Amino acid sequence: MLRFKPDGWLEGLLRPLILIDPSAGIYFERAAPDFRFAWLGLLLLVVWFAHRGRPGFGRQSTQALLLLGLTFYVWTFVIGNARYFAFGLLLVGPLLVMVWRRLPGTRSFRVSVLALVCTMQVYGVYQSYRPNQWGLARWSDGPALSLEDAPQRHRPAVFLTVTTISYSALVPLFHPDSRWANVTGQIDLTPKLPEFVRLQRLVASDLPRYIVAPILPNFMDADGQPEPAVREYYDRVAGSVGLGSAPAPCTALWSTLPTGLAETRGSGPRQRGFWICPLQATGRAAPAAATAFDARTLRVFERIEAACPRFFPPNNGIDRVIDGVALRHYAGSDMRLYLDGADRVQFRYFRAMNPTYVATGAEVLQDRFQLPCDKVDGRYRWPWARD
Repeated sequence: MLRFKPDGWLEGLLRPLILIDPSAGIYFERAAPDFRFAWLGLLLLVVWFAHRGRPGFGRQSTQALLLLGLTFYVWTFVIGNARYFAFGLLLVGPLLVMVWRRLPGTRSFRVSVLALVCTMQVYGVYQSYRPNQWGLARWSDGPALSLEDAPQRHRPAVFLTVTTISYSALVPLFHPDSRWANVTGQIDLTPKLPEFVRLQRLVASDLPRYIVAPILPNFMDADGQPEPAVREYYDRVAGSVGLGSAPAPCTALWSTLPTGLAETRGSGPRQRGFWICPLQATGRAAPAAATAFDARTLRVFERIEAACPRFFPPNNGIDRVIDGVALRHYAGSDMRLYLDGADRVQFRYFRAMNPTYVATGAEVLQDRFQLPCDKVDGRYRWPWARD
């Protein structure tokens, strides 16, 4: 993915300084400024010159520093995602202290430098850290997820989740012979992929089939059932695998883990829970292939891909038609390319607020367009280059 990769050599080489920037999405989705790599580089220079090129590190310490430097830039230019550099994020602290110990000057001076380093890092974390941003429920003791009992938990079945979060913590609470899949995460499968065949076999199983989705108290009717709009969404997602809602009602299973939100269910605090909604075959075949664009749309998209393959890699897009708009989604570059009914060609990087207009389809076919292939809207920009 291009999400965390630099857009040029200078941006990559200066990544130790860029990590200081409190902007979100540099190497992690949230803002997470890290001063340690910049301080490590600065103190290494001071020690190098102070000891006239003989810093006095042992062989293993020198190898650790070289390893960190090498892997830092390999990581930066290959992926840039913090989850694949966890060892470096852990190693930089001890190496920073090792270099600090070789600083010249008095003990008071060195302690002051270390205090400054720690203060800056603690302040950066304090300014950007927000606890429990991704927490779905509060938990302090007991099972990871406590759920009401129901017959569906004790019989083998096929359970399909329809949210971007798969809620895999539910799996141990149901029969061990049950099978699970997240349908939302499979919408881009095509018959060419082995996962497509396995998913088709799963939904064609003789076992009972259910949708599993979090209860939405604000979209629940007086009988505790999902409102029609929610049911419609479930049917749309399940329809991608040839299934739809069965006439039987959904079962609501409530958890004892409170969300801590202000909304209430009845007179008590709102709790997290899940609807278990039965499914049945609709008689309609599941979509077997990607959307087929007309020849002109394909030529327009191919011209865009040829002009800027970094953000629009050829043969890597997933095609959709939504409300008459031809859409090609490039998951690897977090980019979407559009051609609407007014013949306007636009794209949107996932961090950009609005689409960027390119040209009309006719202008694209005549090669009368330009693309900002070096820096699209939504990508990282130097602090002085921001609006």
